[in-house]
Amino acid sequence: MGSSSVSTYSLGLLKEDFSTLSLQAEKVYNLKSSSASALPKSFDSTLDFFAVRDQKDQSACVAFTITKIAQNYEYYDTAKLTQYLSPQFVYNLRNNYPDEGMYITEALEQIQKYGLVLEAAYPYGNRIESLNSIPKKILNNGLKHKMGDMARITSLDGLKASIYHRKAGALLAFKVYNYSKYFWRPSSHDEFLGLHAVTAVGYDDERAEILIENSWGSDWGDDGFTKITYDEFKRHDYDDCVTFVDIEGSEPYETPDEEKSPKKKCCTLS
Repeated sequence: MGSSSVSTYSLGLLKEDFSTLSLQAEKVYNLKSSSASALPKSFDSTLDFFAVRDQKDQSACVAFTITKIAQNYEYYDTAKLTQYLSPQFVYNLRNNYPDEGMYITEALEQIQKYGLVLEAAYPYGNRIESLNSIPKKILNNGLKHKMGDMARITSLDGLKASIYHRKAGALLAFKVYNYSKYFWRPSSHDEFLGLHAVTAVGYDDERAEILIENSWGSDWGDDGFTKITYDEFKRHDYDDCVTFVDIEGSEPYETPDEEKSPKKKCCTLS
């Protein structure tokens, strides 16, 4: 297990109500008892070339989680993408700049409008700016890669189906009480610190655990990962859970060099 001398980490999820979200993952996957039982007993969607990232001192957990989900989706289902997407681009789309933090629904609405770009084209930490300051060529590239609808997950089977069928994961929202690898479990002396978004990337029926990837670097937790038990999930020890149903776009992502030389392609989308 990794350890860290850093005692605090950045959060950044802003509270909102998902109860009015009409689309549910269970309906998207037409989940019934028969289809739920047909899911594999375990599945892990993590990819070696997408190492755990670190949001550092920005309150950008929502942006990191969304780009993680999109990376996996585009690798498995669309593009064989092996490059990071830019969480800084997503975070800079927020309307409350220069204030910190982001709403999940706002992030989705902005990505549906402005899309996603590669990390190489818009590196994390290099450009902390408002939406109006993002270069036009970056915005134009993002328009080719828009995300689709968001669905709320209301059951363990819904979460497992989202992880397995989309191979992309789901966003789990947690209340944070400490910075241990079980940060949602308060001790007698802990106080509420804020809300945090992480990515559910796998599950294991035998161990009755959900694998979670955080955005606090590989020195935190178990090499950047932790696990929540099925019982905790069923008790709703998390704050909420959503997944993204689809991603639009069929053009290659552009790196800075490719913006100058359009004939070069970084990847081919099917």
